[in-house]
Amino acid sequence: MTKIRCQQCGHENPAGARVCEQCYRRLPRLRPARGAGLLDRLSAVPLVDVLAVGLTIILVILTLFTRPGAAELRELVVQFSILGLLTLGCTLALTKGHYDLSSAPVAGLAAGCAVLASSIPGTAPAILVALLVGAVAGLLNGIIAAWTRIHTVLFSILVAAVAMELTDYMAHHHYLIVTDPFFQAIGEAEVLGLPVAVLMLPAAALGAFWLWRQQGFWPLASVSNRRWVSSLTQPRVILWAFVLSGLLSGIAGLLIAASALPVTSPIGHNTWILAPLAAALLGGGSGAIGRGGVRSALLGAASLALLNGILRRFGIPLAGAPCEGIVVAGALLGDRMLTLTWHEFQQLRIGNVLALPETHRLPRVLFALPRLSKPVLIVGLLLTSIATYAYVGYYVVAYVPENSAVITTISGLVEVRREGATGFEQAHVGDILHAGHTLKVSMVSVATLRFSDGSRVKIHANTTLTLSTLKEEPEGKRTTEMYMRRGVLWAKVRKPPTADSSFVVDSPLLTVGVRGTEFLMRVTRTRASVEVVSGQVEATRKWFELDINRQRVPREERRRLRFGEGMIIGARRGVSGPPTPLSPERRQAIRELAEKTRVELLSAFRQVEFLRGLFAWIVLVLLLIYVIVTYGAPEVRAPTLREMTAAAAARMGPRARTAADSASAAALAQMYLQLGDTAGAVAELETIVEVDPDSEYGQWAQETLNRLRGTGPRPG
Repeated sequence: MTKIRCQQCGHENPAGARVCEQCYRRLPRLRPARGAGLLDRLSAVPLVDVLAVGLTIILVILTLFTRPGAAELRELVVQFSILGLLTLGCTLALTKGHYDLSSAPVAGLAAGCAVLASSIPGTAPAILVALLVGAVAGLLNGIIAAWTRIHTVLFSILVAAVAMELTDYMAHHHYLIVTDPFFQAIGEAEVLGLPVAVLMLPAAALGAFWLWRQQGFWPLASVSNRRWVSSLTQPRVILWAFVLSGLLSGIAGLLIAASALPVTSPIGHNTWILAPLAAALLGGGSGAIGRGGVRSALLGAASLALLNGILRRFGIPLAGAPCEGIVVAGALLGDRMLTLTWHEFQQLRIGNVLALPETHRLPRVLFALPRLSKPVLIVGLLLTSIATYAYVGYYVVAYVPENSAVITTISGLVEVRREGATGFEQAHVGDILHAGHTLKVSMVSVATLRFSDGSRVKIHANTTLTLSTLKEEPEGKRTTEMYMRRGVLWAKVRKPPTADSSFVVDSPLLTVGVRGTEFLMRVTRTRASVEVVSGQVEATRKWFELDINRQRVPREERRRLRFGEGMIIGARRGVSGPPTPLSPERRQAIRELAEKTRVELLSAFRQVEFLRGLFAWIVLVLLLIYVIVTYGAPEVRAPTLREMTAAAAARMGPRARTAADSASAAALAQMYLQLGDTAGAVAELETIVEVDPDSEYGQWAQETLNRLRGTGPRPG
């Protein structure tokens, strides 16, 4: 019967074997023993742990790069704490090979029930009700998972749907806001500057850590003995895992209610069933092999909370369900590969199928991937990281907070007077302007503003512009109003999200209302003009007339200007004229102005802050690459001289030698001499003298033989 030889250790396995028996027996030894070196310990770290830690560090740096305020940081920490509790509960089920998709909706239901129970005097009823709701849901999931053949994914989705429907019913029929003062104080209280909600997470983490240290509750991936696997999958163990998961959901619901978060939003925004599972998988948990722990739960919760926060802050339409769905799909598809240790990953690269355990089997096409050299790997990772940073950096430069505008470019002297201030102060790129602020652009100067919806306004020399109203409502309505006493203004306005949104530029003679258009507006003391390049505007002409009592009465007249039209408004009605088409030269001039403004916006990437951040990012990436490449994979032991000599002798082989083999034979003879193997060296030297006596190799071999035999000068 044909044997299969392992490429790693040379062990012969039975025909049809997919795993090398000898390599498989060595795999448990990859776990570092006490006192093992750094390389040994790092070689035992699964790839998913390295990725989770690296992702968390990168997301923390990106979050700090956006310079969040104290209120935003507090909200982010509270959301992380609540999501961390839910993720710990979800990980409890993962370590027993099950998936719990009901933890987040159960937390929302527990929060709603706690709010209703808070109307009863005292806080004990609210706490007991929330914990009871979580325990009942966990008990129901545990019974189904432990004693039936119904898959927990299907049943936990059913529990989640029921919980969401009940929560929605309560939200529509009751005012779910905490009114109990003591209950409110729990959510607002702080210890050492940290919200009380944050302190619940380390307490739960310590409890889970103690639980996973007990032999009767180990994660399945931590054991290899079949007897232990059987004990860890007993019905009572699975039942306790789901009950504890439900209790953690109840605690999370209490924190949601006490922190005044919406009861239908366990992570602060929307109730996504996938959020805790996505966090558990993102941190390195796996239901397929029963892997997970406190570290994976906390890393996953931190990564997902930071990732969703960054996506929402930058306006990237992937926050929430899309992001969580991508994470879950990617984690489930790459579960086998992500749980490989660095040693096993190296076996995958060299295509040694037999050196991998059965649980880490991958399609053969993955083992056929070409081996990448270190320079190619470093350059690829560096380019990918810079491209990712540039993509996120664009949103950092272009990001504008709600109800505000940001100065993106300045040329010359530009001053700003903030609301309530008596005088102007010099403006800088990146300054955030709010309603009531006035911008003054001096001679031979220009400034560009960017609004939160992406609209841009370029203010030219000798212009004074006041931001009257900047308001964004939760349902999407935007109201932007500006007043320009005199000057020149170019605007590219995005199409509004709702029909009742408005973007208005007011002046003493003319008011322009726009909805997704590009126009140029000029205002002087005696006249005003507007020129439309794209879209359409509604221009309101203003003037005064004398009534029969010789009193000045304001008058207005509205006209709609379409693209390619312009209109001039005078101080008196008789001076103005109807809309007139713009000349081709004038259209081209305005388009060139628009193109120049777009180029100036890109100049924001040359700001010192952005370049400093880019430099720090590159340094971090290079450091990570150095650590991964240098210490991540086990160091390949350099072969000894004896091993090299044996390999060289094997390559020469017992075959007839020719003069072409003289150079290799001379090198092999020298290696024998360094090892002190005189017999081996003499045999090679005699072969050279026999087949190639007249060459320089033959002469050197003869001289060396004479020295070894004592018939010539001794070698120095």
